[in-house]
Amino acid sequence: MAKTRRLVSDQQVEVLHFPFMSLLACTIGALSFLLFIFVTYSKDLVDTSKIKKDILGSKSQFAAKQKQLKQLKEQIAQDSRFLADQAIPPPTERLQQRAKLDKLEHSIVQLERKKEHLQVLLARRKQPDQKLTSELEDLRMKAAMLKASRFVLATVKRSSESAALPEPIYVECCATEAVIWPADKTVPMTDKRFAATSFEAWLSAAGINPPGKYVVFLVRPSGIATFNKLRELSERSGFKVGYEPVLKDWEIFFS
Repeated sequence: MAKTRRLVSDQQVEVLHFPFMSLLACTIGALSFLLFIFVTYSKDLVDTSKIKKDILGSKSQFAAKQKQLKQLKEQIAQDSRFLADQAIPPPTERLQQRAKLDKLEHSIVQLERKKEHLQVLLARRKQPDQKLTSELEDLRMKAAMLKASRFVLATVKRSSESAALPEPIYVECCATEAVIWPADKTVPMTDKRFAATSFEAWLSAAGINPPGKYVVFLVRPSGIATFNKLRELSERSGFKVGYEPVLKDWEIFFS
């Protein structure tokens, strides 16, 4: 009987401890699961805030780019209006004018050579041939006409100015001086008497009273620095500005 009681006592201890171990294991498992969920959720929160920050940064960059694009469009429109006001011929027209000018120059050289040849033939004859004299005179007339055509090409921009613009004053830009046309007034750029803060004052120092606020610069190859200085001064003074390149061997005259 005593042995039977001992066995019953052992079975009661085993039955009492088994629910406690199960509860402890379940508690640890639940805590581990909650810890895993918390870590994962915290990581997602960090990533979400970073994404939101990136989105806000991208929006601000996009707004800045849109502002820059708007400024560029406004600058392009302003430059287009400025070029339209200057009535500057398009590059194709300038190339065509240059090709015509080169052709005229070549024709003038050929006529000059032929004229010299005829002059030599006339000098060798004691009795000048009437035909040669007539040809020589004809060549002289053609050469004069070609030279006149060359000057017309040089001043083609002046003859096509818009009637809405005031009468311009012309300033020839050379290396160390500027020539004001049609008054034919030479102004040394190194002379301190002509240093001025406005274009009107510069013209007044040279004794020139412009008919309106419109100036056309005739720019020699050596006068780029003079042109840049006077252009900045005239634009700051509110003058409308036009310009025309002039080759070094061209002559300028006003009829």
